[in-house]
Amino acid sequence: MKLLITAIKSLLFSLILISSIILFVLTINSDLRRDVFQKGIHVYLIHEESVIRTLVQQQRYTEISDRIIKNINLSTKISKEPTLISKAILNQTEFAAERATQKELTVLKPVFIRLLEIYPDAYRARIWLAEVTRDSDYQDAISNVKKAIELSEVDEQAYRVAIAIAEHNKDKQLVQFYCNKYKKAQFGGQYPKSFYAGYPGAGLREFSVKFDENESQAYSSAGLQLGQYRNYEFIPKKPFDFEKLELFLNVVPGTEIKIDNISFFTEYGQRLIKAQNFMTTTKSAYDISNNLNSELVLVSMGTNTEAINMRTTKIIEGIKKITIKMMFSRLPIASRSVCQ
Repeated sequence: MKLLITAIKSLLFSLILISSIILFVLTINSDLRRDVFQKGIHVYLIHEESVIRTLVQQQRYTEISDRIIKNINLSTKISKEPTLISKAILNQTEFAAERATQKELTVLKPVFIRLLEIYPDAYRARIWLAEVTRDSDYQDAISNVKKAIELSEVDEQAYRVAIAIAEHNKDKQLVQFYCNKYKKAQFGGQYPKSFYAGYPGAGLREFSVKFDENESQAYSSAGLQLGQYRNYEFIPKKPFDFEKLELFLNVVPGTEIKIDNISFFTEYGQRLIKAQNFMTTTKSAYDISNNLNSELVLVSMGTNTEAINMRTTKIIEGIKKITIKMMFSRLPIASRSVCQ
């Protein structure tokens, strides 16, 4: 018995000594302390993500709401500024909200309210809150949609919800207001999932053109206009021989791009080529040209920076200026009976 007691005492002493050493090292080594803390948080967030996904599959939204609010409160104790935890919380909330029925979404209302208390610029939280209050507080729902649009004017999600809420409440005037506003919106926008060609913009404001894949020079046009054809002009630094061009656009989902023709200016005059006569490929857009007209009609999904490659069959020499006749517009997000 004495040997057992002695062994237990030795074990406890060793544990206390090891804990003291670890605590001492963490106390004097701030980099190690920060690294241990971050790894601990990372493990915790992985665990929470797994739990949330399981609860969503089991449709236990009351538990989901309580758990996310607990994580929000934990986040505020660690830092008042956005952190890795706050980003994970938004991801958890989005995963649950995007898979919820209207009734289940209502259960998450306390989460949306709590999120907006801390992060008033949380775009998606504004939209979710508008959706769950459309019947109980119409004006508050519209107010949240309005704030969401102020955060990202060009993003389509807020307009879809705004039109649906106004239509649900038979507010025809407000329906038409948001239909028209959506068609003209160009600024803001959620950033695409991936960027390339050194062009990480967002929204419907500008695009870039490259005329030689071996050169890094890209020519930008910041005067993009919606709903009307316009000749976009590009003047190279020096004359060059044309064979192909690449258009880069960070457009939003449902953007229609119509290209009528491209004009090439040399010292011998102007040469105009209809868009349908080019060999064209895209990164992710769909070609919906009807082949009855000369224009090229593309629809972008807006998930990445869109790239449009256009090649001629013969090289055009001595190009001093190029104009591209194009029109950008937004496809309808509601039927004509809704958006007149």
